[in-house]
This record gives sequence, structure tokens and C-alpha cells, in this order.
Amino acid sequence: MRLLALTFCLLSSGPAMAGLSFCNETAKPAMVAIGYNADSEWVSEGWWSVAPDDCARVISGDLRNRFYYWHAVNEDGDFAAGKFTFCVQDDAFTITGDTGCADRGLREARFAELDVGAATEASVTLTPVDAPRATPPAAAPQPQPAPATEPDLAALTDLLQGLWGDAEESAFATQVSGTRFMDFFDGVPVSTGTMTLQPTCEGDTDGPYVRVVHDDTRNSPLCWMLFRLNAEEFHFQAVGQDSIVRMKKR
Repeated sequence: MRLLALTFCLLSSGPAMAGLSFCNETAKPAMVAIGYNADSEWVSEGWWSVAPDDCARVISGDLRNRFYYWHAVNEDGDFAAGKFTFCVQDDAFTITGDTGCADRGLREARFAELDVGAATEASVTLTPVDAPRATPPAAAPQPQPAPATEPDLAALTDLLQGLWGDAEESAFATQVSGTRFMDFFDGVPVSTGTMTLQPTCEGDTDGPYVRVVHDDTRNSPLCWMLFRLNAEEFHFQAVGQDSIVRMKKR
């Protein structure tokens, strides 16, 4: 699926667009989903259809949070791949909780963060140009739920340690110790190298990334975008590839 180059813009809106709205300045219809914190629970909702040169209001009334998260797609692919994951599905949805998506018959999607400050109304404009436009006017800060936090690379490095097996190819496994790794196939070592967690990788942003360098090749470092890493699961996608590799702790 080809990713669409875009820029999103955030601006203060007029009375007719109170709340949170999305405007589509592209030539194709877009579908929008949002995420937010409600009563200390992460909630995702979708989908709203936004026709070309039109706007759709996804939240009515005054905005109560500082941080909102959004995910937009059209027939060509995703508008933006943000740092934060929420659960979605193809049909209309309201989902409570942002973890265990696959176990609940859902799928994960990456959402971009929208900081509206203390503004009570805002609009996001979907455009084909990758440049920000404006921010809402400053206002007195108000207590808000904590935003979804960015990953702690040191903590992720600790989670990466140990023996991981490929969920689809049982013969393949990787042992990680510190920043060193060793790949095995049917129990036989086949490759070694270094594996480090980084916020960016070879110019790519919106990590975190796993940077992999094999000892036995002269190739450039490999960059894996990290989708999930916990005590039992390690999911990543090699930059430039479509498939997600899923590994489980052994």
C-alpha cells in the first residue's frame, strides 16, 4: 500500500466548526479515526468520511482534552504514521483500551498526536503538502490527563534481551544479549551482529527503531520500525517492506 505524502495543519476554528473537525484539501475522499483519553481510559473511534474540499466534525462542543490522536486514510493508503498505536477495525467502531488489539479481533493503527493546548475548538486540515500551517491561540493551561508517553529506549532494550522465536517460522530464532545478537536456524548459528534501539534510524523519523548490523556483511545498517515489544512479543517491520515480523519470547 502506497503511503500518501501529506501535511496536517492545526488551527483555531470558528463557531460553525466548534469542537474538533477535519477538512480535506485533497482530491480524494478520506476516512478519519480519532483517539483520546476518557475517564483514564484510552478510547478510539471511527470512521468519519470527509469528501474532497469538505469538512467533517468528529467532536461536537468544547474540547476537554489537550491531546487528541488521529489516523486518516484514503484509497492510496495512510495519510500519516504517528508514534502512538490504537485499536481499529474496518467497520464503524468505538473501542475502549489501546492494547491487546489482535486478541480482541481488532488491528493496530499508528495515530499522530494533536496538541490543542487549552483551546476548546480546533480543525485538522488534510493536505497533499508536507508543511505545518498554524497552531491554536495560547490560553491558560488546565489540568489534563497525561498524554500517551513516548517509548523509554532503555526499558525497551531490557525487554529485548533473551531468546525470541519467529511466530511463523518455528525453526528460526534470535538470541539477544546486550547489544549483540545471534540468529539460529534449527538450532544452528547462522548470523551474528549488533542490535540497538534508537529514536531514529538512517534519517527515518517517528521511531523507535531497531538498528541492525550483521557482522558477516558490508551492507548498510537495517532499520526496523518497532510496533510492539513486551515481555512476550516483539513485532517489527523492516523499512521498505510491507509485512510485519512477529516474534515470541521462548
